[in-house]
Amino acid sequence: MKKASNIHEFDGLRKKDFFSIIAITLVSVIIFLLIKKNFQQLDEQYTMFLYLAIVAGLVSILMGYSEARSNDPFVTGKTQTMGVVNSFVVAAVSIVILAFRFGIVFSVITMDVLLILSRELGRQSRKKLLEKYLGQQGKVIEANSKGKYTVALDSENKKVYSEEKLSVGDSVEIVNLKGTYLYVQKES
Repeated sequence: MKKASNIHEFDGLRKKDFFSIIAITLVSVIIFLLIKKNFQQLDEQYTMFLYLAIVAGLVSILMGYSEARSNDPFVTGKTQTMGVVNSFVVAAVSIVILAFRFGIVFSVITMDVLLILSRELGRQSRKKLLEKYLGQQGKVIEANSKGKYTVALDSENKKVYSEEKLSVGDSVEIVNLKGTYLYVQKES
């Protein structure tokens, strides 16, 4: 039963993504419109900011993928990939800066579509991991420190985590995937 419920965890997330995308679009457009009048004349220094915006946009897309793969809702930033803010903020900043060069409509559409695609790819990657590992059973072959163990699963050994104390030889089942970490519990 647990396997089916974890695989269908994505049902409400697309709706949250949609509302988050609308929010970043509105915020970006408002910020762009407020500051545009102060930047009527672009000079060569703007080129540096353009490159930064492109890099930030790419980071935002990668962060969106990572957040979706880790099952981190778009606006919370629990994953905080690369130790910075989540993809929501980075995308908004990228949209504003890119809008000066490419126009607000193009910038918004491009970033929104790329974020949606990256989030969906991240979810598909997570779904594949869930289908592959969730419910698999194995034996603990090594007890490492702080709840980290090595488990023999079929033909491969995997590093796993457990919130309960396990011993070498215990039979376990994979019950959860948090980020890319597999969590097990003793079989009953």
